[in-house]
Amino acid sequence: SWGLSPSDLLAGGNPIANSEAAMPFIFMWHERARVKNRSILCFLDNTSALFSYVSGCSGNQHIERSIQLFYLSCFNAQAECWFEFVPSGQNWSDGISRVGLNDSFAITEGFSPRVVEVPASLYSVGIQEAFRLLSVAA
Repeated sequence: SWGLSPSDLLAGGNPIANSEAAMPFIFMWHERARVKNRSILCFLDNTSALFSYVSGCSGNQHIERSIQLFYLSCFNAQAECWFEFVPSGQNWSDGISRVGLNDSFAITEGFSPRVVEVPASLYSVGIQEAFRLLSVAA
């Protein structure tokens, strides 16, 4: 729940910035073999997540950890990354983040979306242990 209690979520709390900030790292985790020695261009439509990636830090501990894991993954892959803003209306992944695997745009364009996971322990161990785990996985 990205730092929100069940009562926070029931009251309408929305962890969108936290979950959108996690996406670049989740991409790096699942595509780590393909991104070695490459340049990566990430489009983000969430300004909080975008500014946190550009500055390399966040006041939100969950966003901060996603940023740390992302940049550690880039280091392991010797990949460089660039970030750009994209308005939500022009972001083809916006629909899938809202309606899931049945997004009409993704289906029409022939995308093959899938549910993916990362080890939850990466978000709870110390940064040195996270770096070790990411290095072993690389």
